[in-house]
Amino acid sequence: MNEIDNTFFEEYKRLDNLCMDLLSSKSGVSEYISQMETSRFGQYYIPSWDNDYRTLKHLRWVRNRIAHDTMGGTISDECDLTMVRDFYTRILSREDPFAQLREVQDRKKELFSSEKRQTSETRNSITDDTYYSVSTQAGKKKAHIGFVACIAVFALIIVVYVFLKSI
Repeated sequence: MNEIDNTFFEEYKRLDNLCMDLLSSKSGVSEYISQMETSRFGQYYIPSWDNDYRTLKHLRWVRNRIAHDTMGGTISDECDLTMVRDFYTRILSREDPFAQLREVQDRKKELFSSEKRQTSETRNSITDDTYYSVSTQAGKKKAHIGFVACIAVFALIIVVYVFLKSI
């Protein structure tokens, strides 16, 4: 193994160990990839999700090629080394896909509870009395219409009765 492949391999192991700790798993980067595959919302909420997924798959592929290399040639390059270091740093600074997804979910929960609280406060401050008075007014209108309809039907029956009696 040459120097750049050796450096990449060590950096990858460091990333893998961090992922193991983060995800409480023995699989590390592979578990991170697996959870990205099963996450239903990440790709919709996190713009870099697909790119990060492909990057991790590529880094794992490079690591596996280095681990199983029998030819002795250089497999990784500076770009691969930069990518593995960058992803490690992003996890530590909570800028990785899952940290971003948790942030989005927390914001949604906060907005939902804020809207729910605001709706409850509005209902309690304005509508308790207003709601009952509005619904009472609507009920009074319906009762009034029903009463007028009953009187009209009763009047019609009397008119028909008088008309039939006169014949």
